[in-house]
Amino acid sequence: MIRSPSLSAKSAKKWDKSTLNLWFAPWRPALIVAFCIVISCLLGIFTRPIGLLAALWPANAVLLTLLIRLRGAASPLGIFAAAAAYVCVDLYIGTSLLGTVLLNFGNLVSVLVSYAVWSALLKKKRILEAQNASLVGILATGLGASTAGFVGGIANPILFNGGQWDGWYYWFATEFINYMIFLPVLVSVPVTAKEFDRSFDILKQRSSIWPALAVAVSAAASILVGGPGAIAFPIPALLWVALSYTVFPTSLLVMLFSIWFMFSITNGGFLHIGPTDQSSLASIRLGISLIALFPVVLSQIMQKYNEVLSQLNYQATHDSLTSTLSVAEFRKIAQKQLNSGNEAYALLMVDIDHFKTINDTYGHDVGDKALQAFSDNVRLNLRPNDIFGRIGGEEFAIMLKCSEAQALPVAERIRETVKTPVRLDTGQSRSFSVSIGLATIQPGQLIQIDRLLKQADLLLYQAKRRGRDRTETVLEETNLS
Repeated sequence: MIRSPSLSAKSAKKWDKSTLNLWFAPWRPALIVAFCIVISCLLGIFTRPIGLLAALWPANAVLLTLLIRLRGAASPLGIFAAAAAYVCVDLYIGTSLLGTVLLNFGNLVSVLVSYAVWSALLKKKRILEAQNASLVGILATGLGASTAGFVGGIANPILFNGGQWDGWYYWFATEFINYMIFLPVLVSVPVTAKEFDRSFDILKQRSSIWPALAVAVSAAASILVGGPGAIAFPIPALLWVALSYTVFPTSLLVMLFSIWFMFSITNGGFLHIGPTDQSSLASIRLGISLIALFPVVLSQIMQKYNEVLSQLNYQATHDSLTSTLSVAEFRKIAQKQLNSGNEAYALLMVDIDHFKTINDTYGHDVGDKALQAFSDNVRLNLRPNDIFGRIGGEEFAIMLKCSEAQALPVAERIRETVKTPVRLDTGQSRSFSVSIGLATIQPGQLIQIDRLLKQADLLLYQAKRRGRDRTETVLEETNLS
């Protein structure tokens, strides 16, 4: 039997690719960790003043974020890749072997302690949604920074001819500020298009520029005035940002402000707030850490508050069973549209036929399922701007921005669509019909929603008297009020 060369080559190529992916999969997280640590270490080293630790060191916050958010990173292979990346970068730039070991031992211990505390106090799958994530993050990174401080107490006399207490204090302050600056941004960064839109939705408004502009103005005021108090000038503007933006934009602005402040002080910048010796720098870094901390925490509290407020508002304006508008909300929105007076509108009053029989025969659970199925089927025939509400019991109202000629086919489609059978708990199916009353108004005609509802209601009961499962548009003279 002769095999086709092209088919054989194709199969071999497919096998090689699948085998390569299978072999590469366990290494992928470790390689991502190594790459990210190398880049972030190099960025931090470029900010390192002579004789001091780096002014900005994003590597540890990056590693902690990867352990939290990247599947497979929190493994022995991922930790080894991070350690190797730390060491290789320091050896590449000429750091002594002893200095490399001490510095990077402090880095790894700080991150691992922070991650252990974070993982122990929060379920990993809910870490970004938990209400107390901020407090846990502060505790975790604070303990991690303290652990790095103990390593600094050992390393400072050896590497920088300083004291043990000074080493602990300076390393702790340096670690803590870097966590406070970078970690909120990295943990809250949107990973999907929907999250990105939700994070920056507020920024689409023109007025949203003012909080960010206030931060820039306060930073300029710090430069002009100077002195120790200048560090506090941006606090009101940052709190305004926290009250106005979601967590990610707030964290981003706080990070940019903190980076600007640190560069302005530690690298011979143009902001003079006093002495810049090692002890003063540690104090300044702790101060900036607290300034960076509170806007982010406040933003998280406000975001949670807004989510709860939105849920309460939804519950107050929607029917809990069918998710349609409540009768009060339907009247309010419908009246607002009717007040324009320059469009034709059609109001459909819809009632499920013999609904009491459904409840009495099969129970209220089946009746609830029927109402939910009815609502879902009606939505299939509506546009996003159409108004759909539950008026009471099995009675619903729908308002369309269209003429009677356009509304009648919609009513007929709804009447046919809702006949879809509802599956009962017994395994059987039960279908039902609806009666519809259709009332309309012409452009330029001003009318109250209650009057329009009454007209549609009279037409609805006319449909029921005429045999149900039908749509009525013209009221009999005997029913005219």
